[in-house]
Parts: sequence; C-alpha cells; structure tokens
Amino acid sequence: MLDIDNALITLDALHAQADTLAAIISRKADYLIQVKGNQKRLSQAVQAQFTKAFGTDDTVPHFSTTHKGHGREETRITYQLPFIVSDEIKKKLPSINTIVAVERHRKVKNKTTIDTKFYVSSHDVDPEFMSTAVRGHWQIENNLHWILDVVFKEDSCRVHEANSVESLLILRRLALNLAKMETTQKRSMKSKLNRSLLSDEYRELLIFGHVKGQ
Repeated sequence: MLDIDNALITLDALHAQADTLAAIISRKADYLIQVKGNQKRLSQAVQAQFTKAFGTDDTVPHFSTTHKGHGREETRITYQLPFIVSDEIKKKLPSINTIVAVERHRKVKNKTTIDTKFYVSSHDVDPEFMSTAVRGHWQIENNLHWILDVVFKEDSCRVHEANSVESLLILRRLALNLAKMETTQKRSMKSKLNRSLLSDEYRELLIFGHVKGQ
C-alpha cells in the first residue's frame, strides 16, 4: 500500500467527494482539491467568502511569484483563508480546513488576461506551500494532457455525454498507466499502445506483466 503519511495530495475537481476526502484523512495525509461546478454549493461558498474578504480585508494571507519567458510574463497570486463553513457543508465535508484562490495574471505583449481557480484543503494556512503544490499539479496535468491528446486524440473526441466522458477519461488514464509500467522494451507510449492492438501476447504483457512479476 502506498505510504502517504504527512503527504499533501493534489486532485482535480472530479475527486471533491466525501468518501475520497475521508480516505485521504484516514491515511494521515492532507489534500488540496480544485473546486468547480460539480460541487455547486461548495464552489459558491468558497467564492463568496473570498469576495467578502477581498472587499473588507486588505491583509488576506497570500504569496506571489512572477515568471518571464518566451515573450510572456505570468504572475501567480495564491490566497488562503480558514474556511467559514455552513452546517450543511461541514456535515458532508468535515475535513475542509482552508480555502485557496490562485489568481493568474498572464501578459503577452500588451494584452493581460486574468484567470482565477479555487481550491479546498485540509491543510493549515500556508499560501507559499499551496502555491508550490498548485504549480506542481498544473505541470503534471499539462504534461498528461499533452500525452493524452497526442496518443489518444483526446481533444478531438466527439463524446459529450457526461458519464461517457468520465468513463473514457478513466480508461485512457488506465491504459496510459499500464503502458508506463511496462519497461521490458524501450518504446514510446504511442508505440506501446499501437503494438498492444496488434499483438495478443504484448497486450497480455501490458495488462498482466506487472502482476506476474510480483
């Protein structure tokens, strides 16, 4: 079993579920999970608290970083607050301790765009630590998205029904993880998956090889 004691687990909004959060806490770890529309009341509560705080308090705990390169400048400001939670949310998600807002200012030539994402965490207020965790998660997600698009043509998929989209997402990541675990041959990810389509023997190795090796 993976040892996550004292670790910070970063996850997408898909995993902002009571059972998932409880499982992480039961393993003595903390979490940082993005909040989107799939948790409408939680998302509204988080955004409302930040809106109120920004309007009444000039000292919201925050940490900022600025990076320049490739003709653009990007500033990330990470804010974090103790979560003032309603009884309804507290009952459903009792381990939420703080909320996080990451405001990204991106300047390319004379055009500046601002994007804000929101998170919940069981960790105490530490905006610098949260900033590092979010940036690391984004880098992993960006790399993963590139592989999924190149290998599986994910961005070209015409499936839009919610349950089907989620099922395909899980299957793509499962196939990707199986291909990563297969190390007997030096092949690209795309080459491994293509060969598994043509060879029953290699497909069996891809799916069951790591199990037989234990």
